[in-house]
Amino acid sequence: SVLGIHSKLIKLYQFNLSTLATQAALIAGFSSSALGYSYTDVTYLPLAYIYYSLHTVSLVSAFIVLSQATVVVTFGPSFALKGTTSDSVKIAAIHMYNEQIHVYKIACVSITSLFIGSCIVNFSQYPNGISAITTVIYVLGYCYLVYNAYRMYNVFKDPEDDKLLDCEEVGQGRLKLTGKYYSVDKGEGD
Repeated sequence: SVLGIHSKLIKLYQFNLSTLATQAALIAGFSSSALGYSYTDVTYLPLAYIYYSLHTVSLVSAFIVLSQATVVVTFGPSFALKGTTSDSVKIAAIHMYNEQIHVYKIACVSITSLFIGSCIVNFSQYPNGISAITTVIYVLGYCYLVYNAYRMYNVFKDPEDDKLLDCEEVGQGRLKLTGKYYSVDKGEGD
């Protein structure tokens, strides 16, 4: 049944968001330890500003992923279970899908900042030759990561997802789902 499919989707999104939260906690740990590095040589002060800024962005965005995923995993299924309309499960699945994509984009910011910050710290600590080699390795690894993530996303993305899970908030607690309007409080409308 459609209800069963949406219930399975909610469980899948819960698992996906929990996985993203776990990875965000790991990235936050890396960023936090990177922020513990202290610069003693003022000749590299401009690099220090960039380094600390990037690792702060990585840490903060990892915290956002962690907290947002936790909130969605906690409240999404409860909305589905105690919703006031027969479409509560579908609405919860739609919101969880959209939040999953949103949280994933923030996680991309976190990992990108971590990669760039790691490249910058090399130039402040090591001779230019070693720094250039490690930076090339970081860039190649990052490009490989992005390429394969994008490739896998396109392999597994159903072109119908955007049509089936289209959800638009139209104000005053109302949602537009595939042509019908729903009120979060009252159910189906015009």
